[in-house]
Amino acid sequence: MYGVRVIAVGGGAIKALNYVIENYTFSNEIKDLEYFAIDTDEDNLASSLAPIKIHIVGNILRAAHSSLNRISGEDQDWSSDFATLDKQLNNKTYPDYVVVLAALGGETGSLLAPLVAALSKKCGPLMLGMVTLPGENEGPTRQGRAEKAKHLLTGQVDSLLEIYCDRIAAQEESSTVNTHGAGCISVVAQALEAYLALILDIGVINGVHMYERVGHRGRLATVGIGKAIGENKYLGAVETAILSPILIAPLHRARDLVLYIRGDSAINLETVSEMAEYAWTTCSENSNFEFNCFFWDRDEVVVVLFGFGLESTE
Repeated sequence: MYGVRVIAVGGGAIKALNYVIENYTFSNEIKDLEYFAIDTDEDNLASSLAPIKIHIVGNILRAAHSSLNRISGEDQDWSSDFATLDKQLNNKTYPDYVVVLAALGGETGSLLAPLVAALSKKCGPLMLGMVTLPGENEGPTRQGRAEKAKHLLTGQVDSLLEIYCDRIAAQEESSTVNTHGAGCISVVAQALEAYLALILDIGVINGVHMYERVGHRGRLATVGIGKAIGENKYLGAVETAILSPILIAPLHRARDLVLYIRGDSAINLETVSEMAEYAWTTCSENSNFEFNCFFWDRDEVVVVLFGFGLESTE
């Protein structure tokens, strides 16, 4: 079993992590899964279900602001300014995977997510950043802050999975979705749950080699999510994921495609194979493709398609 650590940075990320902890039982059953919550707001931390909470005071946030350019440069002494935070993140265990979850655009997530990733990678885990980015309705200041943070975070992680709020609005058929809204939190939580389930290999079909799939330093990742109920729910969910507006690039451009399926107990191997074959049609001939299936007691089928190893979204 791999050791996995999820670090939620800021209020929006904490809400998404709470959703996962509340709605997916494996979150509380696997001892090698650690949850951290980091924020400047004590009320947000008080509402967090993560066992480990780290309160960031104002002087640390100001130091993070002045250190961002040093993090990505040749100066190796910047981490001495954050000795306490470094100890809190790296003092107990050394996970195989670290997921840094953040809503970029706000001050806390944008300033702290690159810093937390830079400190966390010192112990050698595979690093995934999973971030939301603000839509036009949130204004140029938040968008500019988010783009700078995204650039810095890309240099600290093996893969950066981007989810744009404007695209979530299209998927949720809503006029606007912001980085702290319920629609955004729900989508991020579904992507996070699927990623964790695939890493922890608690599915019923076959193990997915996520370490090999994510490990392309500085590459981008994308995700499509589909849900369906009714007579044609299995292939319908796959089709919805393939056409998902939150995808930042066509899936055939991904080096690695990973299919997550969650369905009721009526799903069988033949159905899963049909779903996998349908998803496989989106791959290029040079892509790697893997899948796994997970059960729950609901009629709804959920499909999450991850595309890893994107060089760009252009």
